[in-house]
Amino acid sequence: MFYDWLHPYQDFDFKLPIISDERFFVQDTVTGEIKTDRQCPVVEKGSFSTSITFKVTANRVEVVGNPSRFNRLDNFEGFRTLDDCFAVYNQTMDKLGLPRFSKCTRVWRGRADSKGIFPIISDGACLKEVHVTSNQANGAGMAQTVIRALSTQRFNNSLPYLFSDSNSVTWKSAQGNQRLLRPTVYNKAVEMDLKLLPKMKRSFGQSSDEFNYVTDLSRYCHDNGITRHEVNLKPEWLSRNGCKFWGLFDENKLKRPHEELMKVQDRLEVSHMTVENVSDMLIRKGICSSKQSSNSTALYYMEWMHGKSFDLQKKQVQTHRARLRLIGVDIAQPCDLSRVSSIQVIKSQEVISMPAVAPDWYRHPVRPVQLKLVA
Repeated sequence: MFYDWLHPYQDFDFKLPIISDERFFVQDTVTGEIKTDRQCPVVEKGSFSTSITFKVTANRVEVVGNPSRFNRLDNFEGFRTLDDCFAVYNQTMDKLGLPRFSKCTRVWRGRADSKGIFPIISDGACLKEVHVTSNQANGAGMAQTVIRALSTQRFNNSLPYLFSDSNSVTWKSAQGNQRLLRPTVYNKAVEMDLKLLPKMKRSFGQSSDEFNYVTDLSRYCHDNGITRHEVNLKPEWLSRNGCKFWGLFDENKLKRPHEELMKVQDRLEVSHMTVENVSDMLIRKGICSSKQSSNSTALYYMEWMHGKSFDLQKKQVQTHRARLRLIGVDIAQPCDLSRVSSIQVIKSQEVISMPAVAPDWYRHPVRPVQLKLVA
């Protein structure tokens, strides 16, 4: 498991430097007091079309972005500790002239606000959202099968919602919300084909090393049926479970909801079935030589299933009856729906899932080296 997205913030005891070209003020027109001093968000761009967004308001800095993706071609695998993630943020904050994020050493209650609520204040970075992620290998062509199977199961008390393309499934409450966390499983190969490959093609060209690398990675995901299992932990969940203040909790707490998501798949026995209809069966067995003729015979089969009787003296009926008898169907006899089916299972295979291992040529994330000037 690794971290795929973070949204931290930290309050400092001094006013932060100006890093944006634009600022917004909220002023009390009676007293002239400046109540809010907010800078426009600054998007710090990295290599390979990546970016991290910084928001500065008076003495607070917020960061929104994916440290496992920043300055990298992909995020198939990412950083496994919060320390590594914050090292990426801090390196960029050094460039912007902002103070670094630091771990919390203590928390205390501040003054009551206008609503009479006493906020909890810390001397370090706080987390507003965390995404915990892992990859599973299910076998070539099995990703959709696993996702459909998961869409039949509940996650705790949440109901499954299968996306229309059957490449993603998420879970929501009976009211349709995801207030505490957002669990999702999706087809990683399809996600790369839709988002990453077109971006690399536009940025670097189809013959570039960057495009070839992500193409190979996409092919690897297709060949291994990679599914991405991700849990987005939201502010209320982090507060409830004591995971808000960086440095004051055990990181294993963040991984427990993800482990619960994995247990949903562990209790399933998934089988992948290859099926074919009557028309395809007639062609496969060489009974019909074209799709047009097989479809015509399949139409007789469907009419027979719906109770139609045929004039067996007609030559056309005799031709289609002879074809269907070669696959064990006689339209001269009344149809018994308990004994026939318009779809035949020609292959059934058990799906065996396991943690995905990146290929040998994969470029793993590297934690930035933190250099400090010594006088």
